[in-house]
Amino acid sequence: MKLLLYFILFLTTILSSCNLDKKSIKVVSFNIRYSNNSDSKFSWKNRKQYVTDFLKKENSDIISFQEVLKPQLDYLTDNLKEYSVISAGRDDGKDKGEQCPIFFNSSLFDLLAKSHFWLSETPDKPGSISWGAKLPRIVTWIKLQNRRTGHVFFVFNTHLSHVSEYARNKSVLLILDKIKSIADNVPVIVTGDFNATPDSEPYMLMTGNWHNYFSFSDSYKISTFPSIDDGLTFNGFKKKEGISRIDYIFVNGYLDVVKFRTFNKLNNPVFISDHYPIMAEMKFNIERLERNGKNKPLPRFAPKPVFETSVIVFEDSLIVPLRSDIFNSKIFYTTDGSIPDKTKGKLYTSPIPINKTTTITAITSADNFLSSAPEKRVF
Repeated sequence: MKLLLYFILFLTTILSSCNLDKKSIKVVSFNIRYSNNSDSKFSWKNRKQYVTDFLKKENSDIISFQEVLKPQLDYLTDNLKEYSVISAGRDDGKDKGEQCPIFFNSSLFDLLAKSHFWLSETPDKPGSISWGAKLPRIVTWIKLQNRRTGHVFFVFNTHLSHVSEYARNKSVLLILDKIKSIADNVPVIVTGDFNATPDSEPYMLMTGNWHNYFSFSDSYKISTFPSIDDGLTFNGFKKKEGISRIDYIFVNGYLDVVKFRTFNKLNNPVFISDHYPIMAEMKFNIERLERNGKNKPLPRFAPKPVFETSVIVFEDSLIVPLRSDIFNSKIFYTTDGSIPDKTKGKLYTSPIPINKTTTITAITSADNFLSSAPEKRVF
């Protein structure tokens, strides 16, 4: 009789676990690195089999990719036949340029809507660029219905600018605005390569609890079963344990994250990508949860720094003074044409001496403000 009771208890536990699995969804986000022959032994042709082997083994319900070129998309589509895919090239809205496709299990979800927008001042214009970004940046989104549970939800997938924190900040605000207008008051998952670490302004914007916006949480931080890894996703084809955490799966309060994992312990002869894939398993809530306490107003952007000279042509040398119109602020600058931020720029402490043709680019940083737009001048 005891053995029978133990068996019944064991069977009940197994059935409960199966029921939990049916109610949860498994989401992977993965920057696969665009196909670049100069990557040598880490080129796409040497990695692609490991990518699809990994994805088939994980058997996720939704896979969001970044940096996918058309031939890579064709390969993934041919080898992941159980998925439907929504995608568009960032350069023309068709096939040209990198893509941020979303693959979803077509036997589990019905597609209710789909579209794309660009991270720029003209988000409906294919290939548009703004805010100091060097390349077009796209968001792919889909609206799905879970056939098992009936839940309707959205997935937004993106890849933010690699050169400008100002562009990343503006992009996050645009994404939040678009989510509010497209997917207000329903479960939303946001995936992507944000090119921003957890101590950065774009991350703070994404996870802040702002007035008139639903708050988003980082799956890595709210998982019921804490991740056993350090979450480092970017490896640069250099470091097995990862260099920084810049890839995320964000969820709003209608979703509880049960498990999270960063796959940085893959036993392949080459790196699977210069990023490691991440996975979050999540369940739907009946009622939305508030996670971050009292709502706060969105921070303002700091005003740009001011060049305190009208001279732009000089003979031998020039001293370039800068000022900020915000009390207790800092100015960061570069002289190589790149866009500075608080980590990549030089801190301005005194007028800048130059003795050759120079491009000075500067930003203002201050507490309770987002970093300013860059101000650039060629001397």
